[in-house]
Amino acid sequence: MSYMTILTLFFYSFAGGNARPVLEEHVDLIEVNHHYDKHGWLVMDQVIFYQWCPLQSRYRVRDWRPLKSLTQVPVKDFRTGKYSTIWKDGRNYRRITAKQYRETWTAYDPELIDSMKAPKQYRQTLTKPRK
Repeated sequence: MSYMTILTLFFYSFAGGNARPVLEEHVDLIEVNHHYDKHGWLVMDQVIFYQWCPLQSRYRVRDWRPLKSLTQVPVKDFRTGKYSTIWKDGRNYRRITAKQYRETWTAYDPELIDSMKAPKQYRQTLTKPRK
């Protein structure tokens, strides 16, 4: 049994009947970013999900979430070669997979920089959970 299967079963066992199905999506790159201010103080930890844009030849932010738990840090599944992260998103569980993963420490917010190049309303965000 794979690590992700065990982790998924673990989450379901504590759902208490209130959780809905897992929302699964695939992105091109998952980044864990540690954003610091000019004095070296941590501003926030975040997980950013990117999609490759062939027209601009660069990754574009699709969506992001604050990093609230180490369980949100992507784990590599060596059978598939993909990275995945899973967390409880409201009443649902969300699982995002990607072929690439990186961790960065920056003095700027990559998600904010991307939103200046293209407004957030034009992003293809992660699927919204059904209510």
